[in-house]
Amino acid sequence: MSIEVRKRVGLPRGWFHVMNRGARKVSIFADEDDRAIFRGLMARFADRYSVKILGWCLMPNHYHIQPECEGTPLTQMMRDLDGTYARVFNGRHGTTGCLFQGPFKSMLIRDREGLAYVNSYIHLNPLDNGQSQASYRRS
Repeated sequence: MSIEVRKRVGLPRGWFHVMNRGARKVSIFADEDDRAIFRGLMARFADRYSVKILGWCLMPNHYHIQPECEGTPLTQMMRDLDGTYARVFNGRHGTTGCLFQGPFKSMLIRDREGLAYVNSYIHLNPLDNGQSQASYRRS
C-alpha cells in the first residue's frame, strides 16, 4: 500500500502521505488564526511548486497532508511550509526555537487502494482522537 521514503529527490510523480508534529508533542496550532495561516501557506507553496493537495487534516499537535506531486517539489514545498509556519507561529506567540519535532515524514502511496486508505485515515483522524464530527472543521 505505501512505503516510507526519506530521499524524495528524483522520485516520479506520485501520491504521498506527509505528516509532522510538534516538538515534544506540543500544540502547533494555538487558535483558528494559526490554522488559517497554515492553510494559506500550504495553498501558496502547493501552487508555487505545482503540488496538488488531495486531502489534509490539522490536529492540535500534528498535521497530515495527502499531496500528488514529484519528490523534489514535495521536499521544496514542505521545507518552505514548515519553516515559514514555524517563524510565523513563533512571532505571533512570542516563542523561540523548534516548533516541529524534526523534518516532515512521508510515505509513498503505491496504488489506488492505498490512496483510499490514507484519505480515510486522514479524515477520520479527528474522530479517532475523540473529537466529534460536528466540532471538527479542519480538513
